[in-house]
Amino acid sequence: MITIKLQGGLGNQLFQFAVGQAISLRYSLPVQFDISFLEDKRERAHFTHRDFELAAFSLNLNLVNIEGKSKFKYPLTIAHKLKYFCKTVLGNGAFVFLEGDAILEIKKIINYKNIYLEGFWQSEKYFIEYRDQILNQISVRNLITQVDDSLRKQIENTES
Repeated sequence: MITIKLQGGLGNQLFQFAVGQAISLRYSLPVQFDISFLEDKRERAHFTHRDFELAAFSLNLNLVNIEGKSKFKYPLTIAHKLKYFCKTVLGNGAFVFLEGDAILEIKKIINYKNIYLEGFWQSEKYFIEYRDQILNQISVRNLITQVDDSLRKQIENTES
């Protein structure tokens, strides 16, 4: 199972979605998207909270909330955090990759039971070979309500 941490705004979440889909298509692996970071609304200095923005699209997503991720204490080093996370949340077969790690070397790690990817993945290089297939999955939901529709009609019928 591949788990992708969703974070950031709409653009970042779209890149994270694209990476997950590319890996799923390339290796026929199931993908899930961890929304725990987006749902963690604790106060943090110099931080902008983001919401789950992919809901604006008609995407078939397997969403999970891996709560253990938010229980880390800051005095731990990142290595301790990842070791704890792998053992307690994902199981002993988990392997965590941060952006910049060898995502392009994923062939070497697909034998792991679970893989957790964390990063923004803001490059087409991570999914370019599946670009068209990924784009075909993305369509905007019809989010216009009756109120919105009546306002739209009023605007269309008004002389400017």
